[in-house]
Amino acid sequence: MIEITGKYNTAEVFAAEIEEEAQNQIKGMCDTKELAGATIKIMPDCHAGKG
Repeated sequence: MIEITGKYNTAEVFAAEIEEEAQNQIKGMCDTKELAGATIKIMPDCHAGKG
């Protein structure tokens, strides 16, 4: 499991490795004030989305 920590939250990624662009998008979610306190779990088949 990988943990990605941002300004307001931490996401748990249930994968051994993820692509850098997907990791940057997840970090962006964790940096969003509106998601403070939310539970963020990323499944093993994650990949970067469109923007």
